[in-house]
Amino acid sequence: MTRSQVIIRHCDSYNVDRIHNLIREGMQSLEIEPAGLTILKPNTVIAHQKYFPHAFTRPEFIDGYIRALKEYDSITELRFGERCGITIPTRHGFSDAGYYPVLKKNGVKPAHFEEMPQVERRLRHPDALRDLVYIPEMVDRCQFFANAPKFKAHPWTKITCALKNYMGLQDDNHRLIDHDHELEVKIVDLQEVIRNGFIAV
Repeated sequence: MTRSQVIIRHCDSYNVDRIHNLIREGMQSLEIEPAGLTILKPNTVIAHQKYFPHAFTRPEFIDGYIRALKEYDSITELRFGERCGITIPTRHGFSDAGYYPVLKKNGVKPAHFEEMPQVERRLRHPDALRDLVYIPEMVDRCQFFANAPKFKAHPWTKITCALKNYMGLQDDNHRLIDHDHELEVKIVDLQEVIRNGFIAV
């Protein structure tokens, strides 16, 4: 098994230029080259600039991440995709998070996963909770997954970060399945859906 490399850099403010440079340097250091259909996924489970300022991936962080990704001509299409918290429309979450002005400025289209066709993805792992899971058709076609989780606490999994951010790949009907004491196992199962291309927290 190959061990993943983790890079820790100092960044004490949400300075877009600083974030852009750190993400670019990280991808260059790991010799990562995004290509094809690329999806940048934040954590927007609950987002509000005033009431929940620390619960979602900040728009400044997304701005810097997008700028780093747009330097790669090998990306044929860059989309910003997510499914917000259960019952909350993703459009509402994106608006409250302040994402739309950032996306418009950078020429990136949003992808609201619950509004897309869902497709079956069979799981091969023998210890998977289910034989298959449902994911957005766009995620099924994705060639590079750029993960932008929010590092925070969670009552069941203790923390939420890169792996748990995969919960936002499913719409409400499928997200609720095994969203209980088996949640940690479900999170592992979802890793089979698509591999992280790059994670910036």
